[in-house]
Amino acid sequence: MENENAIKKAWPLVLTLVLTILFLVAIVSYGTYAYFFAAVGGTADKKVSTINTAEISATLAEGTLTGGNLIPGESVSKTFKVKNTGKSTLTYNVFLRDVVNSFVNKADLVVTLKEDGTTILSDYQFPNTSTTDIAIKTGLTIIKDQEKTYELIITYKNSASDQTADSGKTFSTKVGIN
Repeated sequence: MENENAIKKAWPLVLTLVLTILFLVAIVSYGTYAYFFAAVGGTADKKVSTINTAEISATLAEGTLTGGNLIPGESVSKTFKVKNTGKSTLTYNVFLRDVVNSFVNKADLVVTLKEDGTTILSDYQFPNTSTTDIAIKTGLTIIKDQEKTYELIITYKNSASDQTADSGKTFSTKVGIN
């Protein structure tokens, strides 16, 4: 009989504890920093991905940004948008993923990133081949309900040195934000 009374008295406490844990899990899941990835570029179908989370929305073209047989001075570029659909200012990073770079003169391949037409990164050396994420711009912020347009430009610089070693070389990457 005492055991039944103890269980009846403990039941509201157990129920409150379980509900509190579920509530905390829901809050953490909703408020977790938005992480997502989408590829940019491509020469095949020009499909567009829109990624929505509780905090942020991104519109990126699918595919891989590639370049090959470039003449010194040529560039390839891709545009993507980020919108803060959350309730507060967010901080995020732009990164490259699945980078392939067969160029010999690595310093001749550079990245430029523009935010709403303003250059926020220039002459960033395109990375060597890598399967890990490589942050190219960190600490970007976006206020509630704001949308920003980015243009990622990869340029094969025209240098004074002999660039014949890079004739026919290629590069590719995907871009993402986290």
